[in-house]
Amino acid sequence: MALALWWATVLKKLRINNGKTFFSTAWTIAMEFGKSLYGLARY
Repeated sequence: MALALWWATVLKKLRINNGKTFFSTAWTIAMEFGKSLYGLARY
């Protein structure tokens, strides 16, 4: 469930970040992934 929410957030941000560079997009994904792992580790 949390993973589905995370993917929805990432895809939303990808659409928003469409005009940015690939590196910026990849960095955003990495940061979101790290935050989700941190969130899962807390539970």
